[in-house]
Amino acid sequence: MVWVLMCIRKLKMSMHKCIIFIFFIFILTLLTQARNLQAAEPSLAEIQKAAEQGIPEAQCNLGLMYHSGKGVLQNQVLAAQWFQKAAEQGYAVAQSNLGNCYLQGFGVTQNYDLAAQWFQKAIDQGYAEAQYNWGVMLVNGQGVPQDDAKAVEWFQKAAKQGLAAAQYNLGFMYSNGRGVPKDTRKAVEWYTNAAVQGYASAQHNLGSSYLQGEGVPQDYTKAALWYQKAAEQGFTMSQYKLGAMYGAGIGVIRDEKKACDLLRASAAQGYEPAIEAYNKYCAK
Repeated sequence: MVWVLMCIRKLKMSMHKCIIFIFFIFILTLLTQARNLQAAEPSLAEIQKAAEQGIPEAQCNLGLMYHSGKGVLQNQVLAAQWFQKAAEQGYAVAQSNLGNCYLQGFGVTQNYDLAAQWFQKAIDQGYAEAQYNWGVMLVNGQGVPQDDAKAVEWFQKAAKQGLAAAQYNLGFMYSNGRGVPKDTRKAVEWYTNAAVQGYASAQHNLGSSYLQGEGVPQDYTKAALWYQKAAEQGFTMSQYKLGAMYGAGIGVIRDEKKACDLLRASAAQGYEPAIEAYNKYCAK
């Protein structure tokens, strides 16, 4: 309204013309902002050109695009090749990504020794993802002696940098007493840190902690809330648990339709308990 009055007084327009004029300016501003936003995002051609010029950030980004299939046809071999180019220039993100390629066998022959070498280079630069992946190798005994205690140390380093996956794994280790004395309160602490970042596995485990009263006072409402967040991301076990809660009216108002919708979503992903529950209670 203030803008309309200013328009009338200073430009001496009618109310109707002023409203049209202000609306036009508003639309023009939105279009300009949209163009600026698009301009801020480099195109594939620009990334490709920068990568070919040897810029490691661009090489790594191009590798990520080929790895995920975002904007290009997915090609793990090309992804690994571009990670390699950036990694050889000392770019920690690419070193960690290349290590993961060797760890998982993405685009290269699986090789735990090379995975460890590239993770170590990134670790030397304090890169959290590499610290986390090194912890995973220690937990699983992949190319190194299995060692839960050392894994916890590396998860701790990455978790303190805010890496959700490491926070979740650290919570899991505390919850199960692996590499550390069992401490469900600390487990909940780390699950919460990861859950608020949207990490679905942590949201699910946090929901289970509230459901069972492990590390926190039992709270069915909070359990349902965290299961809901994970279920919305398609986490099948949370869909099943939340469906069961709706079916029984635990922590939520009983709702058979919601229960069956959630059980069906979980069953569609092949989760056996959900399949059995859906067939027993929902199938007609």
